[in-house]
Amino acid sequence: MTDVMVEKVYSFVRAYIDQYGYPPSLREIAQGCYINVAYALRYLDILQAQGRLARKPGQPRSLRLLND
Repeated sequence: MTDVMVEKVYSFVRAYIDQYGYPPSLREIAQGCYINVAYALRYLDILQAQGRLARKPGQPRSLRLLND
């Protein structure tokens, strides 16, 4: 997993929330970053472990950025 892709996913989530006022779905993250859903999920796991975002398992669009 590359740090560049982790940053790309984080930036996408932040931009999406700024534009729409709510977080993107997992599928929207994957499409927006040109990766598959499994990778999108893995990058979100990394961001969560880094303390940069929070989410509720099993609840769609539950992403919340912590460092903004």
